[in-house]
Amino acid sequence: MSTSTPSAANGPTSQQMWAQFNPYEISMSIPTSATKKVWAQFSPYINPPLAAMAAIVPVFYGFAAKSAQQLGLPIPRMSVRKAVEGGWKAIPAIGITVGLQMVGQGFVENAIMGASDKKDQKPSFATMLIGSAIVGGISAIPLAVFNGKTMEKTARQALMALSAKQVGVIISRETIFLLSIRMIGPLSAYMKHSCGENKAVDYGSAFASGAIGSIIGHPFDTALTLWQKGMEVKNVRQLMRGCPMKALAVGGFSVCYKAANELLESASKK
Repeated sequence: MSTSTPSAANGPTSQQMWAQFNPYEISMSIPTSATKKVWAQFSPYINPPLAAMAAIVPVFYGFAAKSAQQLGLPIPRMSVRKAVEGGWKAIPAIGITVGLQMVGQGFVENAIMGASDKKDQKPSFATMLIGSAIVGGISAIPLAVFNGKTMEKTARQALMALSAKQVGVIISRETIFLLSIRMIGPLSAYMKHSCGENKAVDYGSAFASGAIGSIIGHPFDTALTLWQKGMEVKNVRQLMRGCPMKALAVGGFSVCYKAANELLESASKK
């Protein structure tokens, strides 16, 4: 019997079939419109936690430094690596919590307005304030844990030391903080209208909103830090210790959060 190569009539060989197989082309041939639609639908709930997680890492040292100043201690010397490690460890406590706060505040505001399906309706200042207070109250416990971590306390130690008055100052502090973050958009729009539209105005507004909110809420934050260490509040001046450092940290967080959120929003639209 003579041997011959298979003809086209007999069909392609396994080698020919494998040569024609291109996984990249097959994967690219799958429609991506459905994937984009799903991502666009869920991105408003996914982006804020991811943005907050990214924003806390570069500014963690500022929060650790302000905690030391609030206690009357010198600013700690910390290597870049240790500061990044501290920020990474803070992600579960603060990054995820703040991100979920942003998502939760949207739900609360829509519930207050009773118009969750009316996307063109903008919440009033009173609505944003009430939403900030409600969400701030819900998130009091995990944020007490974070504040304890900036003082090198374990989660258990922070929770064991938590009292009713600490919960009260956390709610007050978080109401102001969340309102300041929530006001980034309206303040940025106002500043663009007054000073022109550019990135400097945009991110400058974000920094200013976060820093101003931090200054207003700083006495509550200092009281919490002192009480968590078993110390007493002696005077108003004591409550303002570490205020500039925290204003820089929160202002920086606001800028990083805004930048990360915009980057994620841009990616979800592509």
